[in-house]
Amino acid sequence: MQESVPPSSHATRSGSFGRTLSWCFALLLGVAGGMAIDDWILPEPSTTQDYAAQMAMQQLQQQLSQEQLEADTLRGQLQVEQGTIKGLEDELQKMQVEKSRLGEQLAFYETLLPPGPQGTISIRAFDVEMMGSLLRYKVLLQRSMLNGKPFEGTMYFTAEGLQNGEPVSITLEEATAELAEGQELDAANAAVTAGKNQFSLTFEQFNREQGWLVLPDDFHIQALTMSILEGKTVRASRKVELNTTEATSES
Repeated sequence: MQESVPPSSHATRSGSFGRTLSWCFALLLGVAGGMAIDDWILPEPSTTQDYAAQMAMQQLQQQLSQEQLEADTLRGQLQVEQGTIKGLEDELQKMQVEKSRLGEQLAFYETLLPPGPQGTISIRAFDVEMMGSLLRYKVLLQRSMLNGKPFEGTMYFTAEGLQNGEPVSITLEEATAELAEGQELDAANAAVTAGKNQFSLTFEQFNREQGWLVLPDDFHIQALTMSILEGKTVRASRKVELNTTEATSES
């Protein structure tokens, strides 16, 4: 006699297969959905490369802008320096023109000087100003053109006057004093002392000298003579007559 399968067992197997098939279908849908999401979120390789290229381009543009700014700064500095150089060149040219003009004037005045042997020393100006017990002098010396070594000599001053009622002739000494910066020696300085009485001279063609001389106590000066020595030889001298307020020059 043939056995029959109960209807309940057949229905159970059919239900299990259906559930399995449903799970498999759901799993396939999940995998497909995940792949779609990944494709939507993650950029494609070509998009990543474009982004990197854009970043590199921006960096290069920034670097180019910075270098352009530095180049503009250097160009401005160069223009300023070129302007300064141009100004100095113009000033130098003016000085050369002035030097040429002064040289022509000097040559003209030299033709007016009395003729003399080469190397002759001339006292072109000698001014003296009395200030209490001090004398202030200014001297301009000239030497005829001479190809050779500079003139080397000394200068000294001899005063003529009265001391204790008697006529005397004395060699005056340099007035020295401790002065503050910017202060000038004058009769108001009480701490004036005497120094050297001969002054070294070294020059080629022209020389300007100025300074102070101190007068002895109880000495009334009447005249001052300046002498230029080369070794022991007097090369030039000039005398001025003085009074209590002014000095006038004599030839």
